[in-house]
Amino acid sequence: FGLVLLIALLALVPWPYRIDTPLALRSKDILFIPAPFDGYLRNALIEVGDTVRAGDLLVELDTRELVLEESMAVADAVRYAREAEKAQAVRQLAEMQIALARQQQAVSKLDLIRHQLSHAQLRAPFAGVVVEGELKKNLGAPVRKGDLLVKLAHTGDTYVELEIDQSDIHEVSVGMKGQFAFVGRPDLRYP
Repeated sequence: FGLVLLIALLALVPWPYRIDTPLALRSKDILFIPAPFDGYLRNALIEVGDTVRAGDLLVELDTRELVLEESMAVADAVRYAREAEKAQAVRQLAEMQIALARQQQAVSKLDLIRHQLSHAQLRAPFAGVVVEGELKKNLGAPVRKGDLLVKLAHTGDTYVELEIDQSDIHEVSVGMKGQFAFVGRPDLRYP
């Protein structure tokens, strides 16, 4: 009789069933921030996991070489303008056209350098979390245009992605509740 009672108890009493599965916290919007030009890493103000606000300074590139190039381009533009004026004064039209073309070339180079200087400080375009960009150990290192410096995840549209084993998938249905914990903080559980 005791065995029948035990089997009936086991069959009728609900037992909690738990599925352990890996999960990943994902964001719908991830921004890849590359190096805007060839240069050197001057300062990195962020680390992986940091929360940033829109407009926060993330990374600075070294601008010393660009400032020197800017001065040289300004000097070239002034020099070629004077050469054009001299050639015009003595009515040497071919030399004047050459000097004006060189002046325009120097002005274009100056515009490019000033554009690069304005983009030497990389700022966060939106609030988010830094998910990639261990740059503090690489200060002073060269970076090439297009190299990934920072990967920023937007915190507004995050979701949890579960990897449920196919042998357990029949135990899960839409609307069920559960808990998750991160590997770094297993003591904190979130519904």
